[in-house]
Amino acid sequence: VDDNQDSRMILRKNLEDAGHRVDEARHGAEALIKARSSTPELIISDILMPVMDGYKLCFEVKHDEKLNKIPIVFYTATYTDPQDERLAIGLGASKYILKAMEMDDFLRIIKDVVSEARQGRLPAPDQPMDDPVTLFRMYDSSLSAKLQDKVRELEWTKAKIEDEERFYRNLFNSMRDVILMIDLNRRILDANQPALRNASGYELDEIRGKKTEQFYINRQDYEDIGAAIYNSNTLENQNEQF
Repeated sequence: VDDNQDSRMILRKNLEDAGHRVDEARHGAEALIKARSSTPELIISDILMPVMDGYKLCFEVKHDEKLNKIPIVFYTATYTDPQDERLAIGLGASKYILKAMEMDDFLRIIKDVVSEARQGRLPAPDQPMDDPVTLFRMYDSSLSAKLQDKVRELEWTKAKIEDEERFYRNLFNSMRDVILMIDLNRRILDANQPALRNASGYELDEIRGKKTEQFYINRQDYEDIGAAIYNSNTLENQNEQF
């Protein structure tokens, strides 16, 4: 159970190569529906997911008489604090594994979990081990911390994108030759303003959305260049010079 498609694909391939039959889900709610339809022998779940996270999935499984004997293994790269593991075990999980683990080691643990579960030797609590009030407080604290981390991550990403945009814009505007960025209809989308102003006297806002025809001495040249561009093998990375 993981909202990341690449993670699901990699995990599925490795588990199937190890001889396991695998079904997958994008979040806890989907996993719960599938588990109730066809009871699995083991559930491996990420924690931080939309719709229903791994903790909520574990809680629901342990309160379902049909599913509560199924071992649950948490496999996460986000919830790495010891308090997160305590909450997982308190909710009834059998194992708590960090994604930084080597795949061979992970598969060995999964093999042992399946074997121990079949022999009835694996701790697979059929109900949460801690009282609901304690679990709720731990869950609320853990979720709040992760949401704050996500907000900080998004703010950092936004700042990085803005820095890269400023760098690109400064580099673009430093070019001495006029560079026009156009769409497939040869309408102007962008230009390096300083060079445009020096060469033509135009401001970008005056020509944005207009065709490049105005920069040609005669219309025939404009049409010939256009034909050459559109008759080439690809429209990507084509240069229109005038």
